Amino acid sequence: MESNEHLLTPKEVSRWLSMSLPWVYKAVERGDLPFCRIGNAVRFDRAEIEAYLASRKNLNISKLDRSKN
Repeated sequence: MESNEHLLTPKEVSRWLSMSLPWVYKAVERGDLPFCRIGNAVRFDRAEIEAYLASRKNLNISKLDRSKN
């Protein structure tokens, strides 16, 4: 992580992903979303979330391709 300007709060990630705040926290607990802790606070690196989204996009396309066969 380069600096704090790239860190997002769970609420910001929730809005960005159009998912509920509880979903974000559950994804953190499952280890699905990359995050860091600063004290008790959970924060997300913008670049890591973008990479997560890109990996999910590729995964979903692969699943669609397989379901057509």
